[in-house]
Amino acid sequence: KNILLVTHADTAWQFTSAVLGWSEERAMSVRKNGEDFIKNAEVHELVSSGLPKNADHELDFHRPFIDAVKLTCRCGGIMARIQEVFDCWFESGSMPFAQFHYPFENSKLFKKNFPAHFIAEGLDQTRGWFYTMLVLSVGLFRKSAFNTAIVNGLILAEDGQKMSKKLKNYPDPVSVINTYGADALRYYLLSSPVVRGEDLNFSEKDVKEVMNKIVARLRNVAAFYELYRKGREFKKDAGGVSQGGHVLDRWIRVRLFEAINKVTYAMEQYELDKAVRPIGGFIEDLSVWYIRRSRDRFKEEGQSSYDALATVRFVLLELSKIIAPFMPFLSEEIYKIVAVHEEDGSVHMALWPKGEISIPTWPTALALLHRLFGTHEDLRALSDMERVREIVSLALEARQKAGIKVRQPLSKLRVKNPSARIRASQELIQLIKDELNIKEVVFGADIENDIELDTTITPELKKEGQLRELVRCIQDLRKKEELLPSQKVDIIVQTAREGKDFVELFGAELKKATALNTIVFGETEGEKINIDNLEFVVKIKK
Repeated sequence: KNILLVTHADTAWQFTSAVLGWSEERAMSVRKNGEDFIKNAEVHELVSSGLPKNADHELDFHRPFIDAVKLTCRCGGIMARIQEVFDCWFESGSMPFAQFHYPFENSKLFKKNFPAHFIAEGLDQTRGWFYTMLVLSVGLFRKSAFNTAIVNGLILAEDGQKMSKKLKNYPDPVSVINTYGADALRYYLLSSPVVRGEDLNFSEKDVKEVMNKIVARLRNVAAFYELYRKGREFKKDAGGVSQGGHVLDRWIRVRLFEAINKVTYAMEQYELDKAVRPIGGFIEDLSVWYIRRSRDRFKEEGQSSYDALATVRFVLLELSKIIAPFMPFLSEEIYKIVAVHEEDGSVHMALWPKGEISIPTWPTALALLHRLFGTHEDLRALSDMERVREIVSLALEARQKAGIKVRQPLSKLRVKNPSARIRASQELIQLIKDELNIKEVVFGADIENDIELDTTITPELKKEGQLRELVRCIQDLRKKEELLPSQKVDIIVQTAREGKDFVELFGAELKKATALNTIVFGETEGEKINIDNLEFVVKIKK
């Protein structure tokens, strides 16, 4: 065919250079005098003999057309394609030894790193990289190039369809990371079936849930620790050695070691999802049970407060190490808060924590149970606290059905047949009382249901409930004023006679609970507080 091209001189020059396969030097030599490459109405005939074309005169770089292409070598000879080549996957299969240029050099380095502990790739590599690496390794060395393979499945859209740019059926990854953080996304993926070679329907809502329930909770615990640790010094191992102290301190240490054991064991088995999941449960226990039940201890002065803070520091320090592979940024953030020695450096340079005592003489099954759950005493501590929380959960459900808030004290809770250890432990009984705001816990076998809650509210109990509500309101005022827990202030209270009598009756408790120096009565402008028939206007005076 004859093709007419109407164009400009420079475009014609570049087009001709490409079609004829000119080198850069040849193309520049044609224009060295600066004149136009082509004159008006001038005809140039182009024969593209150097390019591979199929029978339809289309560019085709496949065989056999590419075989006809010859290139000029710098040595003056002619270069042509080598006819015999390996499959393109041979290169990836050669990786275990080719990366060290073995057997030509680095023999010791190769043998030290062969076979690999594990490899990780997508399911689509089963017939690609996995296969060629296995074939070459067995053929050359009579063994596999890897001991374990971690196979990832496919990440699909939320509706189960393949993710498609055309359909736009997936959220922008950068937007997901900017919104929820890389750690939340990593945790979500690593705890999902996709790390076991199964498909995952990606859900942005689930990433958000990880951010709220795991990342945000752990940050709140660290912030709580920072709030109360000011002015205190801790030994490097504080909170991690002593088995005494408060029942909550002992329990959270056991829970920590249990989590370390489970994460470690699952990692050693290369089961990433099983390694990640215990972390979420532990963070929930740390936040919604240990910290919440220990709040009053943090506010106190003395050994109990020190023990609680030292325990939290130790727990956060060890926890930051086991979450490092899964949430690297959050782990470093937490580590920097609690690592009190300059030589601690980065969490990613720290040693993996130990949560178990090795007993190699035990039978395998018992050793595994011990490895996962610790000593018998530890097991009892966990089971006791689990039973306490079951009792609390049932009683809170009874409160909710009766429409009585937890801030309202009640006189009695009756519990059916708890373990002898719980009945004998005043610490555990006190936990139940504090969590439920109950005056007395009674145990017995003659109780019809698992628990029975006395919902009778006497005038005295009602006043105590009103006091708790007033404490909550004043604490909210302190937060608005951004006061530290240890920072004592005065308040001015404007109220009627009945309200004044109420405050005077509970003055000592109110001062202790809200860190007040004095309570002054008088006219003021401040926060209006209504509690049943009592009305207050409260202003904080720094």
